[in-house]
Amino acid sequence: MSQVTFSLDGRMVTAEDGETIWQVAKREGVAIPHLCHKDAPGYRSDGNCRACMVDIEGERVLAASCIRTPAEGMVVKTTSERATKAREMVFELLAADQPSRDQHPDPESDFWKWSDRVGVSTSRFAPCAKPAQDISHPAIAVACAPAGKCRSTTSSAWRIGDRTPCRCSIWRTRWGFPLALPAANACRPVRPGP
Repeated sequence: MSQVTFSLDGRMVTAEDGETIWQVAKREGVAIPHLCHKDAPGYRSDGNCRACMVDIEGERVLAASCIRTPAEGMVVKTTSERATKAREMVFELLAADQPSRDQHPDPESDFWKWSDRVGVSTSRFAPCAKPAQDISHPAIAVACAPAGKCRSTTSSAWRIGDRTPCRCSIWRTRWGFPLALPAANACRPVRPGP
């Protein structure tokens, strides 16, 4: 098993083969916000929500730490102004489509806990229009369409033709297990909501 050594917020750390920046940061006690990534068996990281973005020296764009593996000598900054401002923007955009926290069905959700930590409680942006009900698949019409929005911030289970386990909290709440859907023209990725 090979290892790589890289800098994480000014400290030299070691990553095991295949370990992501997020996993190393967690092991080293560095909290990086995350929404689409769930640190539990049966979940895969997709990097869709962009809440876990970090600044990598010499790279033009920020990287999703939940899917990015470190390279030897890489310099990663989780608290740079660039990464911090970008994460704040992600949470502010997501908050635009949420009911206010006092009206929210789950005011103690991971979204609100991380929003507190990044310092976002409201949004200056208007909410997006609600999508039309999606009845393209019976499973979606029964579980997801009545809710109006998928509660997951990731759309990996809803891509056309994808048969990955559904991570939608509606499915987990109603049936308690992941479901593989033969998505024909399934849910469009939408921002999380009630």
